[in-house]
Amino acid sequence: MIKITIITVSGNMPKAISSIWEEYKKRINKNYRIELKEIKPEQRNKNKTTIQSILEEGKRIVLAIPHNSYIIALDEKGEDYDTRSFAMYFNNISGKDITFIIGGADGLDESVKKICNKKIKLSSLTFPHHMVKIILIEQLYRVYSILNNHPYHRD
Repeated sequence: MIKITIITVSGNMPKAISSIWEEYKKRINKNYRIELKEIKPEQRNKNKTTIQSILEEGKRIVLAIPHNSYIIALDEKGEDYDTRSFAMYFNNISGKDITFIIGGADGLDESVKKICNKKIKLSSLTFPHHMVKIILIEQLYRVYSILNNHPYHRD
């Protein structure tokens, strides 16, 4: 079974978002074991620059990455995939445990980006942080569906 870890710099999910998250997690738990690791954001204040905050968050992200995991950062400048292409890419790397990283409000430190095997973007649009988690797990559900020959609504 493939372990998928999603590391995110955010607070706890609101109840409505958590309910959606759990529903998608339940749907794909047959083939993938999903683990969510939420890293608390650094407090933004006048004594700490944004760069310092991102660096501190980055250190905690790196510590949370499972050993020998294939690391994918969600990044606005990352590679753009449609769902089928993402499923094929995922299939090519799926012999490994996979970690997705979602940065905080100010993004990811360069030290985190450098250790990633891949950077992808979910969209050119800006979404609320908790919605990114839902969009990602929903896309993982679509990947699961495509790779397991379930009917896909675009066919």
